[in-house]
Amino acid sequence: MGVLPAYERRPASSKDLLYRSNQGMFKRLNYKTISYLNALYYFFEDLTGCDMKYYYGTNINSELLVTGEMEIMRDHKNDELELYVLNGTWAIDEMVSIYSGHTLLHEAVTCYNPEGFKFLVSQKANCMARDRNGYTPLLKAASCGFLDMVQGLVEAGVDPRHTDTFGNTPLDKAKLYEHQDVIEYLEEVIQKVEKQEEILRNGEEIDEKDLIKFLNWEEESLDHRGRFRTYFDYRSC
Repeated sequence: MGVLPAYERRPASSKDLLYRSNQGMFKRLNYKTISYLNALYYFFEDLTGCDMKYYYGTNINSELLVTGEMEIMRDHKNDELELYVLNGTWAIDEMVSIYSGHTLLHEAVTCYNPEGFKFLVSQKANCMARDRNGYTPLLKAASCGFLDMVQGLVEAGVDPRHTDTFGNTPLDKAKLYEHQDVIEYLEEVIQKVEKQEEILRNGEEIDEKDLIKFLNWEEESLDHRGRFRTYFDYRSC
């Protein structure tokens, strides 16, 4: 007998209904309503200049810190992740936490969900999205020492020489936390890229199969944030 589908393994609880049922509209309404209510504090900050961090940190129910998207990623429920992304319930680059500014790809890295990570990259998730601290998925992967994810992001077209808001590159973060395998990989890639750029500057040609290419992640065609984009959700870090 094969493995039963997720929805047949056990009766769905009321909590499960938020993201396991087929009523995607109800799920979207619930989570997006919470996100917008929470975002009002940031909107108030923008309008008045008041610092709401203390009030926000002491008066928001901690249960709201974990959204359905984050829980699915944390628990490696990748069948549900694929379902909601492919049927359009979730926009692949939409912010899933108003607190951290994480996208699904940030969550896949921080929760170390390799299968979810591979799926999101294959679906053209924006690999240079930045959270509220200015971290990209590559900066997070290098900090955590996840070599497979570092390799996947570079191969997807992320230039490993970009920096966070303090000027630290992924290589700097790997050195800070002493992830030797990541250090060696990034140093090798950067050396190849710099040699390649020097060859091209001299007007010489490089075999297409040996060419390391990086994407311009600012292009509009690579923006998949969906319908819920607002000034205070997506302001630059």
